[in-house]
Amino acid sequence: MSQSESQPSSSAKAQFMKGVDAVREVKRRVCDDNCFVNHLPAFRWPSFISALILMVCAGTQYAFGSFGPELKVHMGYTQTELNLISSLVNAGMFLSVFMGLFYDFFGARWTSLLAALLLFIGWFLCYLSAAGFITGSAVAMGLFMFIQGNGSGAAYTAALTNNVPKFAVIHRGKVTGSMVAMFGASGAVFSQIYLIFFHENIVGFFLFMAIALCLMAIPGVIFFYPEPKMPKPKDDDEEDEEGSEKSEETVEVEMEVQTDHKLQSKIDKLEDFDQFDNHSDQISEASR
Repeated sequence: MSQSESQPSSSAKAQFMKGVDAVREVKRRVCDDNCFVNHLPAFRWPSFISALILMVCAGTQYAFGSFGPELKVHMGYTQTELNLISSLVNAGMFLSVFMGLFYDFFGARWTSLLAALLLFIGWFLCYLSAAGFITGSAVAMGLFMFIQGNGSGAAYTAALTNNVPKFAVIHRGKVTGSMVAMFGASGAVFSQIYLIFFHENIVGFFLFMAIALCLMAIPGVIFFYPEPKMPKPKDDDEEDEEGSEKSEETVEVEMEVQTDHKLQSKIDKLEDFDQFDNHSDQISEASR
């Protein structure tokens, strides 16, 4: 066998390198080199657990039906005034779009800190009002509930928005469902806490809520590291030029990578693009 026959032809080498370039491009599209999904997999779990705890803090307004009647008797409110307070606490949660704006500017950790402060301030003012230290009017109590409702919105925004991008697309439905489940269970959890430990002690319950929810929001301040940086979108002209330059071999490799999960899992095991480049260079040198 001649030496020319034992070595790959130049066209075969070119096709191989085109395939390597196509795999690199698919890998870049899945997640860029700054993506924490690949670089910091272990740190996702403390962040995710903190998000579950924060979601429990975010749903406390649904426990209002448990302590509402006692609040009405203790403060001497009418049913209309009690309905006003209930509406204001829900309004605070539903107007959490402002918490989303805060998140966009300052990130998850500052939003978690804001949630801790608003939850503490809102519930502590409710405690002071119920204990008789400050005014106990229905409007004032509704305003205090509105403040803690905004804290719930901040907690929900920080937990959900920061943690979902840290997981692969195939797992994001489970991650989102788990956090929403904790949000829904919050009302039941704190209703039982009130009925078991603070029944007919609305003042003590408000103080407990102020301290407990503030402490439960602190892990988010610690473990909510910044979300992954997404690659910048390309202009339409650049995409057209790139698409026109693709060869048939490159398109076939891209389709294979997108459909072959085994190949994709092997690619995901590479820690970053530098290792991938070194690996591909070694293969190309071995094929010469």
